[in-house]
Amino acid sequence: MVIAAALMILVLAYLGTEIVLSLLAQPALLLAPDAQARFLIGLPTERPGWIIVLAGAVLAVIGLVFLFFALAPGRLPKHQMRFGDRAVLVDNGVIASSVARHLSEETGLSREDITVGVSHRTVDVTLRPGFGVPLDEAPLKSIVQTELDTYELTPTLKPRSSLGRVTVQESFVSDALKHSLTQRDEILFSSVTANDIRKQPVMHISVTPRQNTSPRQVVKDVDHRYRTIKKNAKKAWNSPGVRSARRTTRATSRRGSRKLTRALNK
Repeated sequence: MVIAAALMILVLAYLGTEIVLSLLAQPALLLAPDAQARFLIGLPTERPGWIIVLAGAVLAVIGLVFLFFALAPGRLPKHQMRFGDRAVLVDNGVIASSVARHLSEETGLSREDITVGVSHRTVDVTLRPGFGVPLDEAPLKSIVQTELDTYELTPTLKPRSSLGRVTVQESFVSDALKHSLTQRDEILFSSVTANDIRKQPVMHISVTPRQNTSPRQVVKDVDHRYRTIKKNAKKAWNSPGVRSARRTTRATSRRGSRKLTRALNK
């Protein structure tokens, strides 16, 4: 419907432009209004009858489609929730807020690090954990789906999996690695960024060493530090203190963050 409306606007804009150019005695873009009128008037005599009938039928079908969409009820940003014999409508924003709060409690992430969008049949979730530890996508989708099932919504909602819209953006590991590299005397400058390329996490590391420094040794040292930090991050993430913190409020989540930082510095 949006595409059809956009095409109609373009056609009307073109016709309006041609009329204005004709009134200003300027050359037409494609066909002047008087030439267009002569073309339409001469159609019955210059074209076969079956072409005229076919074109009329196509225009009639298009008109019926526009009429149907104009008279059909539109979609409100709401979903029906089953609650006994009562009719309950829940706004999509309320659903998104509730799912985000539930994810915050289950993962221990701050509410500001979770973005949830609800459409007619899908839910898009984006997580930005400050810890930087990669989270498995499947458990996250399971958490969202389980929460949605308790709402008993119509139509049903599902986390969008075909596009991998349940995503995790990591930053802690890259920050920790950059901080570690700045402590090395043989490295003058370092830059570390973490991004998603084709739905895969990619870390870009740029290092400027001092003169007479072996590049192979620098690469080996950077790779060793990266693997060590990531290993310690996963181990600290699964530690009992941080695991219990992931199921509490934001304040407890920050306490878990401090525990993780201390574990990485050991």
